[in-house]
Amino acid sequence: MRALRRSGLAIIALIAVTIWLLPLLEAVSLLVVLGLIPLVMLVISRAGDRVKQLAAPVLRFRYVGLALLALGIALPYFSDLFTLRLYSELLILGLLTMSLDVMMGYVGLASFAHAALSGIAAYTVAITLNRFQVDPWLAIVLGIVAGTAATTVMGAFSVRVRDIYFGIITLVFGNVFFIIANTWVSVTNGEDGLTISLPKLNVLGIFIVDT
Repeated sequence: MRALRRSGLAIIALIAVTIWLLPLLEAVSLLVVLGLIPLVMLVISRAGDRVKQLAAPVLRFRYVGLALLALGIALPYFSDLFTLRLYSELLILGLLTMSLDVMMGYVGLASFAHAALSGIAAYTVAITLNRFQVDPWLAIVLGIVAGTAATTVMGAFSVRVRDIYFGIITLVFGNVFFIIANTWVSVTNGEDGLTISLPKLNVLGIFIVDT
Protein backbone atom coordinates (compact mmCIF):
# COMPACT_ATOMS: atom_id res chain seq x y z
CA MET A 1 0.00 0.00 0.00
CA ARG A 2 2.88 2.35 0.85
CA ALA A 3 4.57 1.65 -2.51
CA LEU A 4 1.28 2.27 -4.33
CA ARG A 5 0.85 5.55 -2.48
CA ARG A 6 4.37 6.66 -3.40
CA SER A 7 3.79 5.76 -7.04
CA GLY A 8 0.54 7.73 -7.02
CA LEU A 9 2.25 10.78 -5.54
CA ALA A 10 5.04 10.55 -8.13
CA ILE A 11 2.52 10.35 -10.97
CA ILE A 12 0.55 13.30 -9.63
CA ALA A 13 3.75 15.31 -9.24
CA LEU A 14 4.78 14.46 -12.81
CA ILE A 15 1.41 15.54 -14.19
CA ALA A 16 1.42 18.77 -12.15
CA VAL A 17 4.96 19.76 -13.17
CA THR A 18 4.30 18.94 -16.83
CA ILE A 19 1.14 21.04 -16.95
CA TRP A 20 2.88 23.84 -15.08
CA LEU A 21 5.89 23.97 -17.42
CA LEU A 22 4.22 23.37 -20.79
CA PRO A 23 1.23 24.70 -22.71
CA LEU A 24 -1.84 22.55 -22.07
CA LEU A 25 -1.92 20.84 -25.49
CA GLU A 26 1.78 19.97 -25.41
CA ALA A 27 1.52 18.80 -21.80
CA VAL A 28 -1.36 16.47 -22.66
CA SER A 29 0.54 15.13 -25.67
CA LEU A 30 3.63 14.40 -23.59
CA LEU A 31 1.62 12.75 -20.80
CA VAL A 32 -0.22 10.57 -23.32
CA VAL A 33 3.09 9.31 -24.73
CA LEU A 34 4.51 8.69 -21.25
CA GLY A 35 1.30 6.93 -20.28
CA LEU A 36 1.73 4.48 -23.15
CA ILE A 37 5.05 3.25 -21.71
CA PRO A 38 3.63 1.32 -18.71
CA LEU A 39 0.86 0.04 -20.97
CA VAL A 40 3.45 -1.48 -23.31
CA MET A 41 5.30 -2.96 -20.33
CA LEU A 42 2.04 -4.48 -19.08
CA VAL A 43 1.32 -6.05 -22.46
CA ILE A 44 4.83 -7.53 -22.55
CA SER A 45 4.50 -8.89 -19.02
CA ARG A 46 1.24 -10.64 -19.94
CA ALA A 47 2.62 -12.04 -23.20
CA GLY A 48 3.89 -15.54 -23.83
CA ASP A 49 7.23 -16.95 -22.71
CA ARG A 50 8.84 -16.36 -26.10
CA VAL A 51 8.00 -12.64 -26.05
CA LYS A 52 9.18 -12.35 -22.44
CA GLN A 53 12.45 -13.98 -23.38
CA LEU A 54 13.00 -11.50 -26.21
CA ALA A 55 12.07 -8.57 -23.96
CA ALA A 56 14.17 -9.75 -20.99
CA PRO A 57 17.15 -7.42 -21.67
CA VAL A 58 14.78 -4.46 -21.75
CA LEU A 59 12.85 -5.48 -18.65
CA ARG A 60 16.05 -6.14 -16.72
CA PHE A 61 16.99 -2.46 -16.99
CA ARG A 62 13.44 -1.20 -17.18
CA TYR A 63 13.82 1.67 -14.73
CA VAL A 64 16.94 3.10 -16.33
CA GLY A 65 15.54 2.50 -19.80
CA LEU A 66 12.19 4.09 -18.99
CA ALA A 67 13.87 7.09 -17.41
CA LEU A 68 16.07 7.62 -20.51
CA LEU A 69 13.08 7.14 -22.81
CA ALA A 70 11.03 9.65 -20.84
CA LEU A 71 13.93 12.12 -20.92
CA GLY A 72 14.30 11.68 -24.67
CA ILE A 73 10.59 12.20 -25.29
CA ALA A 74 10.51 15.30 -23.08
CA LEU A 75 13.71 16.83 -24.52
CA PRO A 76 12.06 18.63 -27.49
CA TYR A 77 9.79 20.53 -25.11
CA PHE A 78 12.65 22.07 -23.11
CA SER A 79 15.68 22.31 -25.40
CA ASP A 80 16.75 24.86 -27.95
CA LEU A 81 17.33 24.02 -31.63
CA PHE A 82 21.09 23.54 -31.27
CA THR A 83 20.70 21.03 -28.43
CA LEU A 84 18.02 19.11 -30.31
CA ARG A 85 20.15 18.91 -33.43
CA LEU A 86 23.19 17.81 -31.42
CA TYR A 87 21.32 15.02 -29.63
CA SER A 88 19.60 13.92 -32.84
CA GLU A 89 22.97 13.51 -34.55
CA LEU A 90 24.30 11.67 -31.49
CA LEU A 91 21.39 9.22 -31.66
CA ILE A 92 21.85 8.64 -35.40
CA LEU A 93 25.60 8.08 -35.10
CA GLY A 94 25.07 5.98 -31.96
CA LEU A 95 22.68 3.72 -33.85
CA LEU A 96 25.24 3.40 -36.65
CA THR A 97 27.93 2.53 -34.10
CA MET A 98 25.74 -0.08 -32.42
CA SER A 99 25.10 -1.82 -35.74
CA LEU A 100 28.84 -1.88 -36.41
CA ASP A 101 29.40 -3.23 -32.89
CA VAL A 102 27.05 -6.13 -33.62
CA MET A 103 28.96 -6.91 -36.82
CA MET A 104 32.41 -6.78 -35.24
CA GLY A 105 31.68 -7.85 -31.67
CA TYR A 106 29.22 -10.69 -32.23
CA VAL A 107 29.84 -11.80 -35.81
CA GLY A 108 33.53 -10.94 -36.05
CA LEU A 109 33.24 -9.16 -39.40
CA ALA A 110 34.78 -5.72 -39.94
CA SER A 111 32.53 -3.80 -42.34
CA PHE A 112 33.68 -0.52 -43.88
CA ALA A 113 30.45 0.25 -45.74
CA HIS A 114 28.12 1.04 -42.86
CA ALA A 115 28.21 4.77 -43.50
CA ALA A 116 27.36 4.15 -47.17
CA LEU A 117 24.34 2.01 -46.29
CA SER A 118 23.13 4.61 -43.81
CA GLY A 119 23.68 7.32 -46.43
CA ILE A 120 21.59 5.45 -49.02
CA ALA A 121 18.69 5.35 -46.58
CA ALA A 122 19.14 9.04 -45.74
CA TYR A 123 19.30 10.10 -49.39
CA THR A 124 16.16 8.08 -50.13
CA VAL A 125 14.24 9.85 -47.38
CA ALA A 126 15.49 13.29 -48.45
CA ILE A 127 14.80 12.76 -52.15
CA THR A 128 11.31 11.33 -51.66
CA LEU A 129 10.42 14.21 -49.34
CA ASN A 130 11.89 16.90 -51.60
CA ARG A 131 10.91 15.75 -55.08
CA PHE A 132 7.81 13.67 -54.55
CA GLN A 133 6.35 15.23 -51.38
CA VAL A 134 5.36 11.85 -50.00
CA ASP A 135 4.07 11.28 -46.49
CA PRO A 136 6.99 11.45 -43.99
CA TRP A 137 6.24 7.98 -42.59
CA LEU A 138 6.25 6.55 -46.13
CA ALA A 139 9.60 8.28 -46.78
CA ILE A 140 11.04 6.64 -43.65
CA VAL A 141 9.77 3.22 -44.75
CA LEU A 142 11.24 3.74 -48.24
CA GLY A 143 14.55 4.70 -46.64
CA ILE A 144 14.57 1.46 -44.64
CA VAL A 145 13.71 -0.54 -47.76
CA ALA A 146 16.46 1.14 -49.80
CA GLY A 147 19.07 0.60 -47.09
CA THR A 148 18.02 -3.03 -46.67
CA ALA A 149 18.11 -3.62 -50.44
CA ALA A 150 21.60 -2.14 -50.68
CA THR A 151 22.71 -4.28 -47.73
CA THR A 152 21.32 -7.39 -49.43
CA VAL A 153 23.14 -6.68 -52.69
CA MET A 154 26.40 -5.92 -50.91
CA GLY A 155 26.02 -8.93 -48.63
CA ALA A 156 25.48 -11.29 -51.57
CA PHE A 157 29.08 -10.56 -52.60
CA SER A 158 30.69 -9.88 -49.23
CA VAL A 159 29.66 -13.00 -47.32
CA ARG A 160 31.45 -15.21 -49.85
CA VAL A 161 34.83 -14.09 -48.47
CA ARG A 162 36.39 -14.08 -45.01
CA ASP A 163 38.89 -12.22 -42.83
CA ILE A 164 40.71 -9.28 -44.43
CA TYR A 165 39.04 -9.89 -47.78
CA PHE A 166 35.64 -9.14 -46.26
CA GLY A 167 36.95 -5.78 -45.08
CA ILE A 168 38.46 -5.04 -48.48
CA ILE A 169 35.28 -5.77 -50.44
CA THR A 170 33.13 -3.69 -48.07
CA LEU A 171 35.66 -0.88 -48.37
CA VAL A 172 35.30 -1.08 -52.16
CA PHE A 173 31.50 -0.90 -51.93
CA GLY A 174 31.73 2.03 -49.54
CA ASN A 175 33.98 3.96 -51.91
CA VAL A 176 31.74 3.19 -54.89
CA PHE A 177 28.72 4.60 -53.04
CA PHE A 178 30.81 7.61 -52.00
CA ILE A 179 31.82 8.35 -55.60
CA ILE A 180 28.22 7.99 -56.80
CA ALA A 181 26.93 10.33 -54.09
CA ASN A 182 29.53 12.98 -54.99
CA THR A 183 29.30 12.79 -58.77
CA TRP A 184 25.57 12.18 -59.40
CA VAL A 185 24.86 15.84 -58.77
CA SER A 186 21.44 15.90 -60.42
CA VAL A 187 20.14 13.48 -57.79
CA THR A 188 22.29 13.94 -54.70
CA ASN A 189 23.41 17.57 -55.22
CA GLY A 190 26.99 16.38 -54.85
CA GLU A 191 29.15 17.73 -52.05
CA ASP A 192 26.63 20.50 -51.34
CA GLY A 193 24.19 17.92 -50.00
CA LEU A 194 20.42 18.10 -49.84
CA THR A 195 18.32 20.54 -47.86
CA ILE A 196 14.86 19.41 -46.85
CA SER A 197 11.93 21.06 -45.16
CA LEU A 198 11.50 19.21 -41.88
CA PRO A 199 8.10 17.48 -41.95
CA LYS A 200 5.49 17.17 -39.24
CA LEU A 201 4.78 13.61 -38.13
CA ASN A 202 1.28 12.45 -37.32
CA VAL A 203 1.72 9.94 -34.47
CA LEU A 204 -1.16 7.42 -34.39
CA GLY A 205 -3.62 10.21 -35.04
CA ILE A 206 -3.14 11.35 -31.43
CA PHE A 207 -0.89 14.39 -31.91
CA ILE A 208 1.47 16.05 -34.38
CA VAL A 209 5.23 16.10 -33.81
CA ASP A 210 7.00 19.10 -35.35
CA THR A 211 10.40 17.65 -36.26
